[in-house]
Amino acid sequence: MAAGVAKLTRSGQATYPYIMAKVRLQARSNNKAKTTQLSDSEKASLVGTEAKPAVTPKPRYNGAIDVLRKVHKEKGIVGWYQGMGAQITKAVLSQALLFMLKDQFERYALFIMILWRRLLS
Repeated sequence: MAAGVAKLTRSGQATYPYIMAKVRLQARSNNKAKTTQLSDSEKASLVGTEAKPAVTPKPRYNGAIDVLRKVHKEKGIVGWYQGMGAQITKAVLSQALLFMLKDQFERYALFIMILWRRLLS
C-alpha cells in the first residue's frame, strides 16, 4: 500500500501543474458562459434606452503554458503545486476504496459460482 501511495505521489508531482492549468482555463470558460438574468423591473427600466455594445473582458490566460508562466511569475514554482495535497488525498482514498470493493466483488462472485455449481449438481 505504501508503495502505491509513493507512486501516486510521484506521478501527481509530474502532472499536477498541467492539471492546475487545465482547471484554471476551464474555470475561465465557465465564467464566460454564465449569463445574468434580468428581473422584470430591470427590463422595464431599460425600455427606451439606447443599447450599448457588451464589453467582453480580456481573457486572463491564453492557454496552459500562459497559465503556468503567469502562476510562476506571481507565486513561483510553489504556486504550481497549490492544492496538490488535497488532490493526492482524494486519489489515495479513491484507490483504497476501489481495492476494497474489488476484494468484496471477488468474494461475492466466488460465492455465487459455488452456489450455482451446487444448485446444478
